[in-house]
Amino acid sequence: MTAKQVHFEVSLTRTTIVATGIAVTFFFWSIASVLSDGVEQGNLFGVIEGCVFLLLVGFLISGNFGYQLARLAYLKRWLGHVPATRDELMKSFVEPAPLLTILVPS
Repeated sequence: MTAKQVHFEVSLTRTTIVATGIAVTFFFWSIASVLSDGVEQGNLFGVIEGCVFLLLVGFLISGNFGYQLARLAYLKRWLGHVPATRDELMKSFVEPAPLLTILVPS
């Protein structure tokens, strides 16, 4: 990917975060009216059903936000990445490797 493509992806990711935030706001607003109607009517099953639905969708939304924020952080890290020079890479092959200890649970 080129830097121009990554900048576009960053903008796109920010836009989807905002769009998700707007959709979540509308969702909470609509489910709040359903729950308040259920409470006013004394419909316990409807209130429980709405709360369970709200919980399940909340988990999905939090996963979505987690993914989008991780994607945004990755893209920003990619923009700031500076590749190692050839001398730095060759230096890692010339020097002896450090000792390695492996712990095996018994």
